[in-house]
Parts: sequence; structure tokens; C-alpha cells
Amino acid sequence: LEAERLIEIVPNRGPSIPALSWSEATAIYEVRELLEVEAAGRCASRITTEQLRELEKSLAAFEEAASSNDSLAQVMTAADFYSIILANCGNPILEEVHRGLVARISFFRGRSMSLEGRAQSSLAEMRQIYESIAAGDEKAARKASKRHLLKAKAAAKMSMNSES
Repeated sequence: LEAERLIEIVPNRGPSIPALSWSEATAIYEVRELLEVEAAGRCASRITTEQLRELEKSLAAFEEAASSNDSLAQVMTAADFYSIILANCGNPILEEVHRGLVARISFFRGRSMSLEGRAQSSLAEMRQIYESIAAGDEKAARKASKRHLLKAKAAAKMSMNSES
């Protein structure tokens, strides 16, 4: 957790949770865009039928979580959806770099999903990503992924602003 900057160890005081600023959130969303948009496009041209079934199952799990308003399940199933895309993008380094950010991504994803209606919007956006990948359309997969990230970033900002 310390390596991902989710806690910091303060000498003579112990662990504490640092405040994550909007500037840090912006930086994380920028890196997510670079990684996830590329991964979605690459995945569209590489995914097998079996891997596509896995992705479809993870989307169904997210749909169930979104319907139940279970925020932890929403964060976990969304992370699973993206991990399948990253695992099948054909670039293990891209996947590894993304994995190093998963805890911070999940923190901001939780913020974003806390907004009324955001989980259902995310579901529609993730379905577009899935459909583009299933069609083997790299360009559409990249476009859908970028659109989803921009909306998630805006939702996270609204959530952080409402807490200030």
C-alpha cells in the first residue's frame, strides 16, 4: 500500500492515509487513458472466442453489481472487466504498468461510482467497449474506451468537489 501511495509511514507516528488530490487524480486518469485506450484497441484484434466469453461474463457480473447498488462489487467487477482486456491486449508490459495503479484506480473508481446513476452509465459505456471488441473494431474500441474514461473522470471530479 505504501508503494502505491495509499498509506504513508510517518516516523514515530505510524501509518496514515494521505489525501489524494484532484491533480493526482488527473494524472492517474491521464495514464489510464494511455493504457486502457491502447489495450482496448489491441484487444479487439487479438481476443479469442473463449476470452470474449470471459469478458462477457465479467460485464454481466458488473451489470448485476450495478443493479444491486453494491459499490464494492461494482469496483471489483469493473476492475475484472479491465483486467481481462489488459490480459488479452498482447502487451504484458502495458498490463504490468496498469496493475501497478490498480489500487489508486479503484479508489477513484469508487468515488466515481458513488454518484447517483453513474454505475448504470458505466454499464452502457462498458457495453460499448465490449461490443467494439467483439466486433474486432480496434478504432471503435479505442473510441469507446476513451469516452468512458472521460465520463468517469468527470464523475470522479464531481464526487470529489461535493466532498470539499
